[in-house]
Amino acid sequence: MIWRIIRIGLGVFFLLLAIVSMFLPILQAWLFFLVALALLSRDVPIIRRLFKRLKKRFPRQAAGLRKAESRLQLLWWKIKRFFLRESPNSRLGANRQNSTDTDDDAPK
Repeated sequence: MIWRIIRIGLGVFFLLLAIVSMFLPILQAWLFFLVALALLSRDVPIIRRLFKRLKKRFPRQAAGLRKAESRLQLLWWKIKRFFLRESPNSRLGANRQNSTDTDDDAPK
């Protein structure tokens, strides 16, 4: 559930960035728009249908979109794996609670 909220939040952020970058000549608006569509297409049905229509309308670009979408999914998987793994300090804390030594001066 939390990952869905993060995905939607990132999608909205990139959508807003695409709108802002339409007025700034430095940033590429279409790139941010496609990233926003790819992020939002899993959770928002309207954008999912729009994404499917774009793929059907532009078949040559759809192959590139599928490739970019798979890269984005791989990146998303790596981000989730990075944040879900257990940190070394959490195991140390668990061992400290189970130890028979109790040192009142030790930081907790």
